[in-house]
Amino acid sequence: MIRYSAKLRAEGRPQLVAGMLRTGFIFKLAVSLASFLLSFFFSDQLAGLILRRPEMGFYVRPASLAILFQTLYSTLNSAFVGLDKMENDALIMNVRAVARTVMCPLLIVSSLRVASAIIGHVASYALAGLVGGLLLLKIYVEYGEPSGNGFSNNLKVMLAYGFRSTSQPCWPTS
Repeated sequence: MIRYSAKLRAEGRPQLVAGMLRTGFIFKLAVSLASFLLSFFFSDQLAGLILRRPEMGFYVRPASLAILFQTLYSTLNSAFVGLDKMENDALIMNVRAVARTVMCPLLIVSSLRVASAIIGHVASYALAGLVGGLLLLKIYVEYGEPSGNGFSNNLKVMLAYGFRSTSQPCWPTS
C-alpha cells in the first residue's frame, strides 16, 4: 500500500489512490478476518498442537482478536506513510502505547491476571485502529470517489508487486 499510494499521489491521480487504498484495506481485513475466525474457533486445537497445552485455548480466543486489530493497525500505518501523513502515523502509535500502558496494569490489578494483559494489549490496538480509521476516512473522503481499474485489477497489481519484491534475494547474486 505504501508504494502505490505514494506513487499515485506523486503522479497527481487521487482517485486511483482512493481505489488502491480501498482494495488494500478490503483484502487485508478479509484475510485477517478469516485468520481470526479460524484461530478463534479452533483455539483449543491450536493450543494443544502448538503450545501443547489445550487448556490454554481460553487465552488463545481473546488473543486471536489481535490478528484482526494488528492487521488494521499495520494497514493504517502503511496507508499514512504512503500518503505522507506521518503525523497521523505518530498519533496512532502514541494512542496505542498510552492505551496499553494505562489499560494493562489497571486490568491486571483488577484480578484478571493473564487474561487482562491479553485484553489490554488487544484493546490498545483496537483503540488505535479506531482513531486511525477515523483519520484515514477523513483523508479518503477528500480524495473523492475511487476510480481506476477496479478491485480485482488493483489487487492483482498489489499482489504481483508483493510477491515479486518478497521472492527476490536480499543479497547480490552475481
